[in-house]
Amino acid sequence: MKSVLSLFSGIGGLCHHGISAAGLSHKFQVQQFVEISPYSQSKLRHEQPGIPIHADITNYRCQESIRNSQFAIRNYELGVKNMNQNISIANRTKALAIRIVKACTFLDEKSGVCRTLSKQLLRSGTAIGPNVRVAQSAQSDKDFLSKLEIALKEERETEYWLEILIESELVDKSKFESLLQETREIGKILVSSSRKVKEKINKLN
Repeated sequence: MKSVLSLFSGIGGLCHHGISAAGLSHKFQVQQFVEISPYSQSKLRHEQPGIPIHADITNYRCQESIRNSQFAIRNYELGVKNMNQNISIANRTKALAIRIVKACTFLDEKSGVCRTLSKQLLRSGTAIGPNVRVAQSAQSDKDFLSKLEIALKEERETEYWLEILIESELVDKSKFESLLQETREIGKILVSSSRKVKEKINKLN
């Protein structure tokens, strides 16, 4: 039996339910939750009363716990990854926003249509992360889903503008292709997360 530390556990402990749904309860067991949202904490206490919950990750001895656990699972990620490569979706969308800002700074140095498209890309590309961050403090499942869906819409628009820039040959494809790929990967994560929450809501109704 391998221990799991569930970081950013979310409403109802998606990590815990995901392990059960995948039929892996005989291999993995959630030992502790880390969740800042009071609403999510109350749901976790109700559904998983025997598992400790830590509210403040900044004061929590996270590194020691990760070393003692074979896997560290951050919800909203696809699958189980090597824990050195596993980055929360909140941090990942923030990193994307920073890359978008730098890309738009480059585009603003050009004249004409590049500047116009830069404004569109900057607006949508920096709007994904804030909605993901706000979703972590959602007051209900539906509120959580709503924020994720807004983030997904912004991701789709960002993907569109990047495709326009590349396919119209306004930018060097080799310089923007990795940015487009990361945007698409984030979109896949948001789609997967939204689907799981919808399934949870439908089961409760």
